[in-house]
Amino acid sequence: MRRYRSSLVALFLAVEICLLMSCRAIKIETGATAEEQTASNSERASSYKREWASTFNSLGPKEQIAFFKRHVDSTVSRYVAYGKSVAKQWHEGSAGRGAVISDDEMRKVVEQWISTQKPFLDANDDILEYGLSRLKERRDINGEVLSAITQLSAGYYDCQSAIFFPSGTIDDYENRMLDSQSELQRTSADLERMLQAR
Repeated sequence: MRRYRSSLVALFLAVEICLLMSCRAIKIETGATAEEQTASNSERASSYKREWASTFNSLGPKEQIAFFKRHVDSTVSRYVAYGKSVAKQWHEGSAGRGAVISDDEMRKVVEQWISTQKPFLDANDDILEYGLSRLKERRDINGEVLSAITQLSAGYYDCQSAIFFPSGTIDDYENRMLDSQSELQRTSADLERMLQAR
């Protein structure tokens, strides 16, 4: 049974990697309208959610927590990578212009990117909420572990807010992003220690 579960997780991770690689640069292929591409992206995101939930539900409590944690860790890691690219654009754009670009202008840049990625970003949020709700329903997870899971979920949204809503100066943006990531990493490490002790 354990080998079967490990195979399921490995299979899902392979699917997830393929999906995420394809999400990094979404193109509208020749002949496809924006509406058709949006529908295609929505369908792929829905499939991703179904596959994640199916794999999650096939696991035992400890494996579910680890699977949930992996989703949060990997998703935030990708968001931070994007945030660093935003900061780089901000620095380079300001240098090229000879004047600091405003946070309002950078928010518009990020909002444009979000609009192209919305089905996948929403899927990540939906997966987190689904996994969190299912874990909270279990009666075989102790309070300390559940508290860490809840804190991890809050950290996910803190990172998301820091990255997707630039405010203040470039330094403010980078510091807020990295501080929220560091806090989430500490929570994730605490949860990992709890899992190893179970």
